[in-house]
Amino acid sequence: MDLKTANRLQQLRKENGYSQDALAEKLGLSRQAISKWERGESSPDTDNLIALAELYHMTLDQLLGGEPSLLTPPQPAPRQAAAVAQPAEQPKTKEKRHALHGKLGKSLFKFPFPAVVAIVYVALGLTVGWHPTWLVFLLIPIYYHFAGACMTKSQKAFMIPEVIITVFLVLGVCAKLWHPAWVLFLIIPVYYWLVAVYVKKPKKNSLKQQLKEEAVKLYEAKEAEFPEPEAIRELERVVLLKVIDRKWMDHIDDMEQLRQGVGLQAYGQRDPLVEYKMSGYEMFDEMTQNIREETVRLLFHIKIEQKVEREQQAKITGTNKDDSLPKGPVKRENAKVYPNDPCPCGSGKKYKNCCGRKA
Repeated sequence: MDLKTANRLQQLRKENGYSQDALAEKLGLSRQAISKWERGESSPDTDNLIALAELYHMTLDQLLGGEPSLLTPPQPAPRQAAAVAQPAEQPKTKEKRHALHGKLGKSLFKFPFPAVVAIVYVALGLTVGWHPTWLVFLLIPIYYHFAGACMTKSQKAFMIPEVIITVFLVLGVCAKLWHPAWVLFLIIPVYYWLVAVYVKKPKKNSLKQQLKEEAVKLYEAKEAEFPEPEAIRELERVVLLKVIDRKWMDHIDDMEQLRQGVGLQAYGQRDPLVEYKMSGYEMFDEMTQNIREETVRLLFHIKIEQKVEREQQAKITGTNKDDSLPKGPVKRENAKVYPNDPCPCGSGKKYKNCCGRKA
């Protein structure tokens, strides 16, 4: 697998917020296998490609970037390209827009509003009249436009034009006010102008600042759970040391695997020393990032367990021990008879050949 495809797999993993450990757990593989993919030492098979595409919510063509290089052996490259190899620039992905009222919009789309409007139209037509009653059908586009607006975050999606047209028709048909009512259409451009001027999208820096403030509030709430401030400081040191120790040992294993397989880069007309330095630098950066993420995750998930002291409910009133018997060792009443001694019955035989057999 060439370096460009390996960089793409690494970038897709980081964009979806997965570490190598988390992605390996999702796919049921080892972390060393994921590391080899991103270093270009091996290629994922078809099953792993399908699993990656489903995990990243994209097709195989999008996962491969429109290039079949992930399934085919790498093509020879010029020697000069090895020294200046840089990760290929990836196309910018569109940010997902979150729904303003997603659940409300879905429930509105499921509701049979046209059937309700038809029933109302028939009922009013039979009682009041058919001519002005047809205006109720104008509520259908307004209703679905409102439902669609609830699925987006933009204020421009709301049904201002439909509302203006409906009000204009009602005033014209019912009150015969066609002439002055056309002024209502001037509200449409004014509304969109106000939205464009006063409703500003949050800037990237302000969003980062807001996220930092929320994170600080959450961490302060976590600190409040500890009775003493020094307790959480000690916990931070212990957690950080454990994470660094584990990640550093994994990094040493990865570097050993990289050292053993970097010689294969020579078959692709690449300098193994250059590839080793570049991959090692990227792996070290990834290790430091994983240390930060793992430390923060553990600190936010730690809970204090309080020991529950149980009170004694039942009291000891007595025991089954009989204190009336005298205390002391049990003594034998008669002398002990050994196997070769004469039998106490007086038969003249040895004890083992007489009564000792029945014992």
